[in-house]
Amino acid sequence: MISELIIKNVRLVNPNHALDTKQVDIFIKDGVIQKISEGITLEKECEILDGDGAYVSAGWVDTYSFLPDPGAEWKESLESAAKAFSKAGFTSAAVLAGVDPLPEKPGDIQSVINRGESLEVQMLPWGLATEGRKGLEMSEIFAMKEAGAIGATDGMQEHASDGLRVRMLEYCASLNIPYMIHPFNHHLVDSAMVHEGVVSVDLGMKGIPTASETSALLADIEFAKWLNVPLRILGISSKESLEIVKKAKSDGVDIKCSVPIMNLLHDEHDLIDFDERFKVIPPLRSKADKEALKYGVLDGSIDAISTNHTPEDIESQKREFEYADFGADTLSGFGGMLLDIFGEINLPKAMQVLSSGNREFLSLSSVEVVEGAKADLTIYNPKQVENPAESGSKAFNRLQISATVTGGVVATIRGGRVVH
Repeated sequence: MISELIIKNVRLVNPNHALDTKQVDIFIKDGVIQKISEGITLEKECEILDGDGAYVSAGWVDTYSFLPDPGAEWKESLESAAKAFSKAGFTSAAVLAGVDPLPEKPGDIQSVINRGESLEVQMLPWGLATEGRKGLEMSEIFAMKEAGAIGATDGMQEHASDGLRVRMLEYCASLNIPYMIHPFNHHLVDSAMVHEGVVSVDLGMKGIPTASETSALLADIEFAKWLNVPLRILGISSKESLEIVKKAKSDGVDIKCSVPIMNLLHDEHDLIDFDERFKVIPPLRSKADKEALKYGVLDGSIDAISTNHTPEDIESQKREFEYADFGADTLSGFGGMLLDIFGEINLPKAMQVLSSGNREFLSLSSVEVVEGAKADLTIYNPKQVENPAESGSKAFNRLQISATVTGGVVATIRGGRVVH
């Protein structure tokens, strides 16, 4: 760690600070922000990082990704993912890590934490909500929480019955940890792979109806109201779901929801050529859905943005569409995606969501760019040009396949240490 560092010429992203949106310098000593000012000059020499007009916010936190380590680390390891996370601007990442074994025992959780201590980003492990991710029996949630699990989830494979979800909502609330639910009624899907809409009709494929999401979401909201417990929703994908969330919030339900970055950038029309990169859960829905979700982020109705990073290798992905695995590498070129979605004018809001909004979603303590705070920072420049292939990820299923993207992270600083 550099003992003393001055970050020059950055635009502050902190709505609670008097210098919000202003160009400032930041002085860091021993991992702590000592001074924020419109001009800092030190008598003695120290390390200088010139932001060249980039934006600086509190370090970004990812709310969900799926990593196949241990068990299939040739697709992505914790180490390669950490490099990609740091290059994408994240200082912490909540991960569901492991396929063999699955993350359902205290030792599995402790292993992720131990390995993460030497990595560029802080790994925050999710523990599986149900044994074997099968939705039949509750896993060892208390023991995993004691081992350091951030909460419980089955990720994008939600199969728990209504009764079991009720039990887990109540139990996790008693432990003061989030139980994160992806609203998905698999009884309405019948092996479909794409959104039920104009493109699924054109392709002659079964579709995943919006009702498979909204029906599950409505049920979970009713359960949360009945039990008077918090509700954390992973990955809404439709304008109908957004309206349901807005209504629940207005009714006083303690609900927070996230949206995957994919569903803010792409829609069902990207699947017209059977491109397996866009075969994801939740599915890419209509252009109207995509636009509604973007404005939901901007007006605060959507609380968090997740990468939903799901790395695959060539054997799993480069097949006929029907047989290709679901998922995309969304870390490679993440900065370019952010700019494509929000444009420079809305970047400060997006950065605030990725830092403060995502932390609140995960029930983490707040972190701000203020004097006296730990120096966890993301410095993002919308003019920076990057090569997505140089992200550090092992994943074959890279979403951004162009040679360069515009918009990227100048530096990621964790605890005063420049990790990217």
